[in-house]
Formats: sequence, structure tokens, C-alpha cells
Amino acid sequence: MAEHLAEKGHTFRRLLRENLRLVLAAAAACIFIWLLEEVGEGELTKLDSGAYLLFVQTLRQPWLTPYMESISELAQPVVLLVMLLAVEAFAPGRRPGTCAAVNLVCAVALNVLLKQFVQRPRPDGFRLILRASRLDGVALRA
Repeated sequence: MAEHLAEKGHTFRRLLRENLRLVLAAAAACIFIWLLEEVGEGELTKLDSGAYLLFVQTLRQPWLTPYMESISELAQPVVLLVMLLAVEAFAPGRRPGTCAAVNLVCAVALNVLLKQFVQRPRPDGFRLILRASRLDGVALRA
């Protein structure tokens, strides 16, 4: 019986190692669905408050604002176009520029789709950067 359990444990670990990407994608999908349900129920205030205390209260510094603004400016359409052209011109391999362009289009489409589906306003007073900035969809486009 002990050998059988040890063999099952070894098999489980092997399957987990071989399918790690699938397991991580499934875990991310479960977390996303949970967050989407919380948004639908309007109960994300606790999560917003916790994130505000963890990140904003501990990380917001006046000297950090210019760096955060610079990072957010990387998602400007002109910058993205220049990066796509640089990838097309200099990256090795088969059609890397096309792959990067498809990736960018899919990320923008997903951003628009999620915004239309969720339609959740930004919480008031929750700002990491001290000045106003355009961080709309930066994470998806980057």
C-alpha cells in the first residue's frame, strides 16, 4: 500500500512538472474568474482598500512619480509603432514583427473587450502616482 501511494505521488509530481504551464494557466483563469465575479457583485472595495494600503501607502514617493510616468509613456502609439518597426527590422527568426503586431492587436482588443464587459470605474483616491497620468491599458500593451 505504501509503495502504491509513493508511486502515485511520483506520478502526480511528474505530471505536474510536465504540465506546469497548463496548471499555471488554469490557476490564473480561476483567479480571473473569481475577480470577475467579485466585480460583478460590487464587492471589490475590500480588495481595493487592501491593495491601496499595501502598494500606495508603502510605495508612493515623490521621487518615484517621474519614473512611473516615463514607464506609462512607453504605451503611447508612436512608441509602440517604433518598437514594432525595430522588431521587424532587427529581430532574428521568421516574421517576428508580424508576431509582435498580432500580439499588440490582440492585447488592445482584449483590453477594449474587458473594459466593455466589466465597466468598472476607477476607485476614487487610489493613486500610486502623485500627478494625473494616463495608465489606461498600459499593462496589456506593454
